[in-house]
Amino acid sequence: TDLVTLVKLMADRAGRPGAVPTFRPARTGDPRHSLADIAGARSLLGYQPIGTLEEALTETLAWFRTTLAAQ
Repeated sequence: TDLVTLVKLMADRAGRPGAVPTFRPARTGDPRHSLADIAGARSLLGYQPIGTLEEALTETLAWFRTTLAAQ
C-alpha cells in the first residue's frame, strides 16, 4: 500500500474524505524507497494476517476515538 493510498483510506474512515497529504522535502535519514514484505514471517513463523488493512484502520480509529473520549 503506497502512502497516498494509506492517507486516503485513513481520511475516509476519519470522516475527512477530501484530505490530501502535504509533501515536504526529505529529511536526513528518510528512506528513499521502502518495500515491506511479510514472506519471511510467513515462512519462518507461520504468520498469516487475520484481517485487511481497511478493517485494521477502522478498528484502530474506533480505539482512538474511545480512548480519547475517556480522557
